[in-house]
Amino acid sequence: MTTEHGYRWGMGSYQRPLETVVTDAVKQWASERAASLGQDPRTSTIISSLEDSFTLEVTPSRNDVLAMVEGAAEVVMRMMNDIRGFDKEPVVDLELVLMAMGSSPELGEQFREALQVRLARSGMVAAGNTDRLCSLSSNLLLVRGPSVPAPVAGYLRRVAHTYVNGYDAECISHCGSAMEQMLRSAVPYDLCERVLGPRTRRKSWYEFGERLDIAKRESLFHKGTTPSDKSTNKQLAKAAHAVWERRNAVIHKDSTLTERVDQSVRDTFRVVSALLARRDPERPPWL
Repeated sequence: MTTEHGYRWGMGSYQRPLETVVTDAVKQWASERAASLGQDPRTSTIISSLEDSFTLEVTPSRNDVLAMVEGAAEVVMRMMNDIRGFDKEPVVDLELVLMAMGSSPELGEQFREALQVRLARSGMVAAGNTDRLCSLSSNLLLVRGPSVPAPVAGYLRRVAHTYVNGYDAECISHCGSAMEQMLRSAVPYDLCERVLGPRTRRKSWYEFGERLDIAKRESLFHKGTTPSDKSTNKQLAKAAHAVWERRNAVIHKDSTLTERVDQSVRDTFRVVSALLARRDPERPPWL
């Protein structure tokens, strides 16, 4: 059969554009999954694990569990695309899922499937991308809301997308850029000028290393006067420097130096969160 464009189509799915075939396959898989979730035996196991792990006034129903998983997946996808718009959005479902996954592998499986559906619908289909987005979820919770400077949020969005899609060299590069933009915001020009003195015309800016030293000296990563506070501040400054060094190596020396991409992503979100709140997000509030 010859179409108006002159193509001679064969039989079967080849008669339709590839995008249509893939979209239809994703829709069918998602539809079959949704129809079977009501009888999914994993849900009963999840409810039991929730009862064992949390003090619940009311035992959740199957619909409660499924709604929680789907809500958590929806939050992750929206945060990945718009971190700054998530200050008032409910994140309880995601927080509950992340807390309960450690004691309920079945909950983790359902959560990954929910993420997989949404990634496939958005065209982000790559080996291991669902697992990466799942691990990224807790990082996204660290940094959200309008307090994140727009340039930083833009780079964090690129960090998330390149990480999930497996573009590790690009991801590390964006990690360094997000860190640089965050330091520019946390250590503004007037603070640099006060600490280091005015710049000459020939050199009218302050470099990453200079801002990093000021942030460490002023305890901008983690406020506090105890030895442990000062140690935490130095550790976060060291983590920021390591990400920056990795970024420079990937860009200027060897694009295959990507074995620390997971650590780079984690440290980037942790440092950005710390500079926003002046506190290490990984330390309990009472420490």
